[in-house]
Amino acid sequence: MNRELIQILEQVAREKGLPVKVIVEAVVTAIELAAKKRDKSRFDVEYEETTGTLHLYAIKEVVETVTNPKLEIDLEAAQKLKPGAVVGDEVFIERDISDLGRISAQKAKQIISQKVKEAEKRKVYELYQDRIGDVVIGNVQRVDNGVTVDLGDAEAILPRREQIPGEFYKRGDTIRALITDVRMSSSGKWPQIILSRTCDEFLIRLFEIEVPEIAEGIVELMGVARDSGGRSKIGVSSVDRNVDPVGACVGLRGARIQSIVRELRGEKIDIIEWSDEPEVLVARAMTPAKVQSASVDYADQIVDIVVPDDELALAIGKRGQNAKLAVRLTKWKINIISESERRAAVQESFEKALSQTEFEDAEETNSQTEAALPEPADETPQEEVGEFESEENLNDSPLDDDDRDDDDDQNENEEGDDDDLDDDDDRNENEEDDDDDLDDDDDRNENEEDDDDDLDDDDDRNEDEEDDDDDLDDDEDRDEEDDDRDDDDLDDDDLEESDLFSLPGMEGDMVEQLIEAGFPFIEDIMMSTVEDMISAGIDEHLARKLLDMAQNLGGGNR
Repeated sequence: MNRELIQILEQVAREKGLPVKVIVEAVVTAIELAAKKRDKSRFDVEYEETTGTLHLYAIKEVVETVTNPKLEIDLEAAQKLKPGAVVGDEVFIERDISDLGRISAQKAKQIISQKVKEAEKRKVYELYQDRIGDVVIGNVQRVDNGVTVDLGDAEAILPRREQIPGEFYKRGDTIRALITDVRMSSSGKWPQIILSRTCDEFLIRLFEIEVPEIAEGIVELMGVARDSGGRSKIGVSSVDRNVDPVGACVGLRGARIQSIVRELRGEKIDIIEWSDEPEVLVARAMTPAKVQSASVDYADQIVDIVVPDDELALAIGKRGQNAKLAVRLTKWKINIISESERRAAVQESFEKALSQTEFEDAEETNSQTEAALPEPADETPQEEVGEFESEENLNDSPLDDDDRDDDDDQNENEEGDDDDLDDDDDRNENEEDDDDDLDDDDDRNENEEDDDDDLDDDDDRNEDEEDDDDDLDDDEDRDEEDDDRDDDDLDDDDLEESDLFSLPGMEGDMVEQLIEAGFPFIEDIMMSTVEDMISAGIDEHLARKLLDMAQNLGGGNR
């Protein structure tokens, strides 16, 4: 080999885009394998870069007795080639490469071609492995299940799932896409370069290409949320107070943003100025809907927003697109309610709070009323005694704690009352006779007046009496209604106000009976007769006893 070999190797390296060293290694390996396959021996190939010469050496082991001439050499012959050789050493015997023959040369050519292709594949893999996340431009080479894109020095695949919905490609179209992955095939095929036009990173790279402020770091991209083919939201902020981040992304008359929209086949893009305040950020992220108010729950990472009724559908978006993108962009949970729903919720909460307040006030009033009412003295002993005493033994019943000092005197009076019962009966009979006499006198007076009046006056009087009767009937009806209302109004307050408990042996049931009969006070009993009380439904024996006790307390006899 000579200088001509070096020129050939350098030319092949330039054509394949590989280093010369890679081509030399391929040639050396090819010659070594071809020689081993021909002679079934051990060979070694050396390349001298300075002279461009290749040397082929056969390697044999020094032995005393040779059994395999292709692999062994005797000691005497070895010492001629390598003075001082001993048994067990290896001797390198140079061979002429041209002696390999045509078949070995063809085999070496195949091996060289294979090694060069492997080097090319490895070069492509290493090149595009470092370019993952970069946007590349290529031409559509063919369209089948995916789109094969020619990148110049390699081919890439744009899978169907990574294509923007609604896009159509034909052979020769120029497209831009983002490299998402590079895979080395184990079957010896070329590396597989995967492209994408739907990922969020592709939109970020397009903004970096079209907006110099982003590439320079003046405007920062804070977040991106994208629904490819539909709508995207991007949050931007500026490190320079003099630079408007939204205006820089839009460009003069929208030139920059329109270029990106055309590349994405008309995809809508919302550019939002970033904010560290969640309520402000979420309100901006809900664009194009307008947010009336927002409240933040920092514990649960939730923002509640209120939108007008006519913009509720716009805030949610088609299939919830706008709301989902806002959540992805802000990283906050968002609850969207309309103005009418908010008013209904406020009204409901107000009514609940009002009802709770009224209930608490009522409870407090009841507790205050109960605390203000006096407790009856020794109520338990009275109830226990009342269970065993009857109306016949009323005189023998125990007295209240407040009246225990007067027990002896009252008992003596009660014994005297029994002796006076007969006198009371006689007096009542005399009173009944007096009432009958009064009725007779009234009848006589009426007859005398009738005789003195004329017939005409009788007619007038009759008419007046009829009117009076009607009025009396109305009065009686009203009295009955008043009596009914009075009966209905009987409650604990009447029991508390009544002084009947001061009578010996009076209990709650007996007092209620007297109040219902129209005798709520001792004075009412003193002003009535036995017949009045009997007509009111009170037992005669009890009526007489009550009259005696009431008169004794009142200090006189009726």
